[in-house]
Formats: sequence, C-alpha cells, structure tokens
Amino acid sequence: MSIDVSPRDEFICRAARNMEEAMKLVESGFKYVCDIDRAKLFRRK
Repeated sequence: MSIDVSPRDEFICRAARNMEEAMKLVESGFKYVCDIDRAKLFRRK
C-alpha cells in the first residue's frame, strides 16, 4: 500500500501512554487523533 503525501499534509506524530504525557502534548499544540494499542495518538502540523 502506498500513500501520496504532499508537503502541505505533513504532520509530526506522537503517542501518549498516560495522562501526564497526553497533557504535555496538548500543552505543546498537539491535537488528539485516535487510540491504538493502548496509546493515544496526537498530531501537529
């Protein structure tokens, strides 16, 4: 499978496994995306 991504669509992705990590990401401008494998994924442009 191949996904074409233009430079405008690039994101930084981080995962949080607890409340403290999630709070730090949100405070740094990351937005929640989804849950996967007991982690919450966040992204920021």
